[in-house]
Amino acid sequence: GLALIFYNAYLPQIVENHWIVRRAIRNEKSTEKVCAIKQQLSDDMSQYGFACGYFGSLFMTIVATVIFAVSETTEYEQFTGYGLTSGTSNNEEWMHPVDMVSMIFDSTNLVQMQLSYDDMDIEGNIHGDASSTDTLLTYPVVDKDYIISIDYWLNDDDSINAMRFNTQKGESSDIYPDNSITADPDAS
Repeated sequence: GLALIFYNAYLPQIVENHWIVRRAIRNEKSTEKVCAIKQQLSDDMSQYGFACGYFGSLFMTIVATVIFAVSETTEYEQFTGYGLTSGTSNNEEWMHPVDMVSMIFDSTNLVQMQLSYDDMDIEGNIHGDASSTDTLLTYPVVDKDYIISIDYWLNDDDSINAMRFNTQKGESSDIYPDNSITADPDAS
């Protein structure tokens, strides 16, 4: 749309200043001959410009197709009630329901968290300070009611101050580590 306005505005100026038209005017060719030269140049330049545009579009389409063809499939996929999957990665992204969360809070924030998976003997990776010896809090999920979201409250330095777990049956856990928080969560 807008590009055609500029195209139509500049094409006559570009043709008028073309060296062939200038030479014809200098050589005092007839007005009909100069008009014919201008019309021919205008047509040629227009065709050349559109051809370049179409070629550029085709070229970029081919480049994008090659990029899509050589890139891998989507890295992460989310399934309702489950974690994330990532090819062959085994780092907290297994497609197994989370049935327990273990967490450690110090006096002001979350310092460690570990997920446990349903029907598996292997526990997930420990996130945070693995050397922490503070009191371990756990939230076990019962009756195959898996965690689907986590509400959390933040400190001024954006570290996690408290967490609440929501299950697929619509139940919410206590707020860890302190159930006396009454404010709405900062994020979910």
